Amino acid sequence: MLKPFCTIPYIRGKYRSRDLESLVDEATHLANIGAKELILVAQDITKYGADLYGKPSLVTLIRRLSRIKGIKWIRLLYCYPEDITDELLNEIVTNKKVCKYLDIPLQHASSRILKMMNRNVTREQQEALLEKIKSQKTYIAVRTTFMVGFPGETEEDFNEILDFIKKYPMQNVGFFAYSREEGTAAYNFPDQVDEDTKDRRLIKLIKAQKKIATELNKSQFVGKTLDVVYEGIDYEKQRFFGRSQYQAPEIDTVVYFKSKTPATIGRHYNVKIVKTKDYDLQGVKEDD
Repeated sequence: MLKPFCTIPYIRGKYRSRDLESLVDEATHLANIGAKELILVAQDITKYGADLYGKPSLVTLIRRLSRIKGIKWIRLLYCYPEDITDELLNEIVTNKKVCKYLDIPLQHASSRILKMMNRNVTREQQEALLEKIKSQKTYIAVRTTFMVGFPGETEEDFNEILDFIKKYPMQNVGFFAYSREEGTAAYNFPDQVDEDTKDRRLIKLIKAQKKIATELNKSQFVGKTLDVVYEGIDYEKQRFFGRSQYQAPEIDTVVYFKSKTPATIGRHYNVKIVKTKDYDLQGVKEDD
């Protein structure tokens, strides 16, 4: 039996949820030894608990974790778009410990290509979700990825991605080219896209996203004060750097900031954002 276009589900196996109490116990232990940020990550965390409790129970888990003393941020990574409910969005908005951040693997913007990828969502449904996120009373940063060069992707299909990211500006967007893998159904699809075309499309998207992210950073953050966890010093730039709730560790951008007084790794500081440099933010620690 051929696998679909992606081998990851077959490498990782079926969805299996850990018992809620075991997760709470582990998180409590982490908090007791100094952890302040919990990152919930899985192939699709929106399905958490469905196998154990008969229904998705991510919100229940979030609420239990939120009670743990010492935990400041809870971050959600990898939420499939079709399973992001109004209840989950409301929890993100109203729970002070939940980062206003969602990692949503959209993968493409053409309904035709999404169907070929076996994604259970259309462009119209993705747009409806982003409209709903945009309509929340607080800003929620969205991270996503798009694949270019899937077999059969036409220039029109590709342009749908370009149109989509312009219509729905998102803070953190990654792009990658389809990689043909033996054993997958897509390996034998007709109209394989050549590497030069993939590269050209990637470059075009990356250039467009750089401009989009810069403008979004200016409109959302410049002039505002963010809670930033200090992570280190960039000696080349002669700046401290850290992250706000809108940035996941290692995969997203950072906040560079100046400080007249020493900063302590892992501590949170109020940083007023004064400008943006490409994807990153720059600011000044307010207590100076």
